[in-house]
Amino acid sequence: MFGFLKRRVKRSKPAVDDSAKVTKVAVKAKQWQPVPHYLPVDPRQHLPVVLAASAIVASQATTSKLQFKRLYQQNPEAKRVSLIATALAAATSGQQFVVKSIKKKVSDSDHAEKV
Repeated sequence: MFGFLKRRVKRSKPAVDDSAKVTKVAVKAKQWQPVPHYLPVDPRQHLPVVLAASAIVASQATTSKLQFKRLYQQNPEAKRVSLIATALAAATSGQQFVVKSIKKKVSDSDHAEKV
């Protein structure tokens, strides 16, 4: 009953080469690249978006000042992957879930060019 009070003998573990584990993790991390949920809007496209948003806000808050710092648009690749994953998971599990991150595999030739 009071076995947790007994003194335990520490056994020495054999030495483990941690450098091999670190290398494996580093290689795996380099093979996957996160896919952003949103992408910056092309500066040539700012004017129509700003005008539309300004017109909507101007009717609601006539005394407010509207200032845009950054404009983003939804990433079509991330949206497509989220929809497919949601449909597949909903069909199999019937539970709710949230896609927190999307990563795509980077080929060795792509990685070599970026480094």
